Amino acid sequence: MMKRLVYICIAAIILSFCILTGCSSDSPETAPTVPGLYIETSELPKKVTKYALSVFSGFDRTTFSQLGFTQEEIEDISLSPGIRMINAYTGEYYDNSYYFFIKSGGSFIGILLISDTDGDYSFQIQRSRLAEGFNRLERSVSSYFIYRSEAGYFGKCDSSVYAISAARGDMQGTVTEIIKNLTNGVIPPPSNESTSVDMLSSIAEFDALENKESGNRSKLLKVPLCDNENGTCWASCVASTVVYRMKGEDYGINETWVMRDKIVSNRISVTGSSGGTIDTVCLYINLLLMENYHKTTDKLSYREIETLIDNSAPAVIQLSPNLPEGLHHAVILAGYSYNPKSSDSKMYFIMDPNYPFSYVGISYDSPYCPYEYFISQTDFYSWSITAVDKDII
Repeated sequence: MMKRLVYICIAAIILSFCILTGCSSDSPETAPTVPGLYIETSELPKKVTKYALSVFSGFDRTTFSQLGFTQEEIEDISLSPGIRMINAYTGEYYDNSYYFFIKSGGSFIGILLISDTDGDYSFQIQRSRLAEGFNRLERSVSSYFIYRSEAGYFGKCDSSVYAISAARGDMQGTVTEIIKNLTNGVIPPPSNESTSVDMLSSIAEFDALENKESGNRSKLLKVPLCDNENGTCWASCVASTVVYRMKGEDYGINETWVMRDKIVSNRISVTGSSGGTIDTVCLYINLLLMENYHKTTDKLSYREIETLIDNSAPAVIQLSPNLPEGLHHAVILAGYSYNPKSSDSKMYFIMDPNYPFSYVGISYDSPYCPYEYFISQTDFYSWSITAVDKDII
């Protein structure tokens, strides 16, 4: 017993000495496992991060709420470090787009996309299934390489590939086959210029108290969120506009879908096709509302956007793809928001039939990247023509 006490005393003395002198064994200590989501990416230009921080700090509670974020999420909302995506076919980084994920409560809930057009930065912000898809990845100290292909966004760790987001709808139906193909060598090894970024860290915390009343000027017309049924985005925009102008926000959840289907049915019976243009949009709005909508061939000025929205008159925008073979797309101009103290915060809201889950905020000078085209090669769309109420502008 006495011998055992002696051993214990000697061990205690040695332990105390090690603590005081900082001595250690010859083998290096292993760092403890830290929960995190480590993404391999290349370093972003400092100007991009500075711009993203300026944009994020210019938002207030109202803006986040208009974009579909809940009050509980807003209390704990923050911005993760920016990353670049890698082309799954070439292994090269995309240089014209940078992704800053918005998180709350440890989960990714939205995306702030920064676009670079010849050195001029612009932004797009929305709740996003792309961001939510990152929550499916395991939290560990392993590094993931995030790839983008026409099939979707994927994270690769060692030999495992995780689906982050698919091109259309719910990804679960085709994810097994997609992962099988990607694992068979479609995804190239990452570039040597990659670095590791902890996505669970934050580069900016939203100060809910400071931004509670920041003086933002904004207005959102809560037009019905109507989905695109078989390439009839124009009809979805007509139906949403008509229902809103007839009933304001007091509409039933199915009314817009029913009207959209009736419009498409009528269009097919008259022309034999469900397709439509901005002229078709004006035609049906005027027939159904007895309003005087006409098309303008230039992008509206920001003052014209404010005038329309302040008069509760949503407009329909025709977006043109950056590649000749791309298809035109129709969305609804539904609102605006800007912070007089931040020159980077000026944006407008749209309802996109391809993403009928929440409204999307786009900076005034920015191209638009619809969710359905996030993963395709026709990345960005430009505002080309607008159907507006002629009695207002």
